[in-house]
Amino acid sequence: MAELFISRKSPRKKYEWEDGSLIELLLKQQEQDSRVKNEKINVPAKKYVMVVPCYNEEEVIDLFANALTSIMDEVKPEVDLRVLFVNDGSRDKTLEKMENINLLDSRFGYISFSRNFGKEAAMLAGLTEAYESGADYVGVMDVDMQDPPHMILDMVDMLEKEDNVYDCVAVRRTTRDGEPPIRSFFARKFYKIMNKISNTNMEDGARDFRIMSREMTKAILDIKDKCRFSKGIFGYVGYNIHWLDYENVERAAGVTKWSFYKLSLYALDGITAFTESPLRTASLFAGFYGCLQFALYIYQIVHSIVQKSFSLLLLFGSEYLTRSVLFVVLAVAGLYMVRIAKETKDRPNYVIAKRNLPQ
Repeated sequence: MAELFISRKSPRKKYEWEDGSLIELLLKQQEQDSRVKNEKINVPAKKYVMVVPCYNEEEVIDLFANALTSIMDEVKPEVDLRVLFVNDGSRDKTLEKMENINLLDSRFGYISFSRNFGKEAAMLAGLTEAYESGADYVGVMDVDMQDPPHMILDMVDMLEKEDNVYDCVAVRRTTRDGEPPIRSFFARKFYKIMNKISNTNMEDGARDFRIMSREMTKAILDIKDKCRFSKGIFGYVGYNIHWLDYENVERAAGVTKWSFYKLSLYALDGITAFTESPLRTASLFAGFYGCLQFALYIYQIVHSIVQKSFSLLLLFGSEYLTRSVLFVVLAVAGLYMVRIAKETKDRPNYVIAKRNLPQ
């Protein structure tokens, strides 16, 4: 009995030569290989949807659409990439341009709010629509080209690896070139402080630009906060995240909608959403000062009895200091009370006036 080895791309197989049955074995193997190949061909492409919030972005949206069209044509055949614009109550021709882009290429869809609800609401609406459309992976990116579109290819390649263990591929900046120095300074301090006083990890330089698995997207949508802080929510839900680094890119056109004042308010939302440390600190400080003030009053009474004199300066000084401490404590408590009021109203985060989802 002879032995014959057949060399193939698949692992080498060993066949036995018995009564001319080799031909039958080869035919069965060929039929099996053909069936496996057909099964691979018939496997539906994985659906990727990129959510893109827009507010008064008529100057840059066409540039973005052209860039994403090229990316769509370059992705692997087994990847079905779509884009979902979210018009956040723009007052310029952003919605009109979205409609025109959709007419030219149905892979671009859009939803439009009845008014401006903010970027957080736009991201939430986009994630919800993409998830409900059955997307396997959902991404978020800005339209201003500060999130380099070509990085989508690297992100998709990472997620499509056979040995992929990541639920999310996200992007972070290694530099802040082109950004106002004072803004960069406070941004770095914010992340540093938040990582110390909260239990949620927030990467310095992290962008909203990321692609997430369906499971991670659902975990994010399960968080029903009314005052949302997505950078904290991304860290809160956890999951395995792979970070891609890049150098800061400036806007391709238009102007930023984030003033220093708006960023400050956004930072306060993040603080009240993910840590109670300021409230605890204010309470402890008020308690400590209360004890100190009580001791001061005892000292003042004893001093007035022994010395037979009364210090008005000490009295008024302690009163002014007491009021200052009370105002600080009330201000900190007020931030959390405002958040509680917003959460208990249970109003919808957004209202959709028009939708035309990508096909």
